[in-house]
Amino acid sequence: MRPAVETNGLEKYLNGTYSEQATKALKRFIELGMQEVTSVDCQKSGRDKRNSWKIEYFRLKCSIASDPATTTWMLNRLAQCYEAEVLERIAENPQTEAHTLSCLATSEQKEVRMAVAENRNTRLATLVALAFDECPDVRFRLAENHNVSRQILQILLDDENPYVSWRARLTLDRLQPPDPTNVVFAA
Repeated sequence: MRPAVETNGLEKYLNGTYSEQATKALKRFIELGMQEVTSVDCQKSGRDKRNSWKIEYFRLKCSIASDPATTTWMLNRLAQCYEAEVLERIAENPQTEAHTLSCLATSEQKEVRMAVAENRNTRLATLVALAFDECPDVRFRLAENHNVSRQILQILLDDENPYVSWRARLTLDRLQPPDPTNVVFAA
């Protein structure tokens, strides 16, 4: 007999409004250690049902990845999938751990790396690596993040892309405290 499946906060999905097939797939997904579940795992039925099941399963994973109540354990396990949209939602989730974000920062998908650049849990070393990312969109997203350190913004001031360096200047100016020697008092 198989041991009970450890749900780690997934009860609301397992007992939610999803079809029995998607719920069964989620349980199997957890049992297999979050490996991808293929259409072979769904009932042997027509192609349309199999495709609708895959779409529902994909939506379920996106929903879990987006939910701020999802446990870090589940986010770490779900980050092992290869679907860019799911990974992007994990990178946006405020519960995602710094180690997982560091792994996601190496994704081939720029949208995933841009989401990592905005997450408050991202380590400084990861942010430094993203400041030298090959994609200017990733660097721009980092330059507009007001939560990033001044050191990162200083790096981006010298970026080869003028839009990135301009955005870093705007963000840095916004973070600068007003100069007390330059205060004009109204009479």
